[in-house]
Amino acid sequence: MKLRIDFVKIEATGNDFILIDGRKVSKSNLHERMIRKMCDRHLGIGADGLIHLSVDEASNNLVMTYYNADGKKSTMCGNGLRAATLFARINGLLNKTKMSINAADGPHEIQFNATKDIKVEIKPAEHIRWLDRESFELPEDIHPKAWLDTGVPHLICECDKPLTEDQVKRYGQYLRNHRAFGEQGANVNFIFKDERSRWFVRTYERGVEDETLSCGTGVTATSQVLWAHNETDDQTITLFTLGGKLSVWRREGRYFLAGPAKVAFCGYLFVNNEQS
Repeated sequence: MKLRIDFVKIEATGNDFILIDGRKVSKSNLHERMIRKMCDRHLGIGADGLIHLSVDEASNNLVMTYYNADGKKSTMCGNGLRAATLFARINGLLNKTKMSINAADGPHEIQFNATKDIKVEIKPAEHIRWLDRESFELPEDIHPKAWLDTGVPHLICECDKPLTEDQVKRYGQYLRNHRAFGEQGANVNFIFKDERSRWFVRTYERGVEDETLSCGTGVTATSQVLWAHNETDDQTITLFTLGGKLSVWRREGRYFLAGPAKVAFCGYLFVNNEQS
């Protein structure tokens, strides 16, 4: 049986997502193989992940279900939450400046001021696990610093110099599957501070199994580590990714991720609704 799916593709600092309106397509109609094909950059629409946004009838709250490009559900996605905020806005689901979206890790406050300024709440890690380099086989200029969970597990590695694309993929793949992080693995963030004291972040993401242009929970995890390590006293940290600039700010124990998002294109496709 063929199912028509209307979608909007939204990019948030280069992290791109397929957005589906839950009022038109039920989650029960989505399955792993279908999502994987839709996210395929050669055989489908192409995206880092797929987001199903629905409205809970009991509470009238927005609900975001996030799937990685491999078709598997994930707990959270920071840039995906910003994309979902824009999607809610253009579909009339966000009728005021401030609301909340429920994800698998709980409710997140969202704020829409403009497409260049979308703020979403990211839950900070309850615990930071500091690491020693002896557990990893890495070059001397890559320093594993910490593991923490900001809705998604993240490894933070500080680098003495910028890495090449090949190095990000090679060391990212090695660390993402390292036994130290169990079966779930971890996203891997390589951070570098330049001579102007600007922090750059490059992320190898599980589920995508490649480098993405940015990662919202990754820059939030990076910021939490920098604050914990007393790298800065500023309550707002600006970080640079391949996809653009993001800001993380903290107020009274709450963390918010801010940056732009925009619609890339809209369309529809017919997919096989059978799971086998």
